[in-house]
Amino acid sequence: HKYYPHQRLINNLKKKSLLSDIQNIIISQLLIYKEGIDKDLLYKSIWKRDKQISINKLDTHLTNLKNQLKLDLGLYVNFQSQNKSLKLLVD
Repeated sequence: HKYYPHQRLINNLKKKSLLSDIQNIIISQLLIYKEGIDKDLLYKSIWKRDKQISINKLDTHLTNLKNQLKLDLGLYVNFQSQNKSLKLLVD
């Protein structure tokens, strides 16, 4: 699979998945911070103006992203959360 961040696109030879702006930020940050990113930092990079952090809001977007990649590309991704650090796992 190839990831094109400026086009918000992940594809393989036959299929593609167009990411939302939020999904694109999530994927790009998780690829940059391969060892994991602090969930609060990720949240703040997506919703800069929110005064209160709602991790449930982030978790909903993670679930939607996971489901979209599975449907569009047959790509199984998981997110590991440990001590407020989020990591991307790809099968």
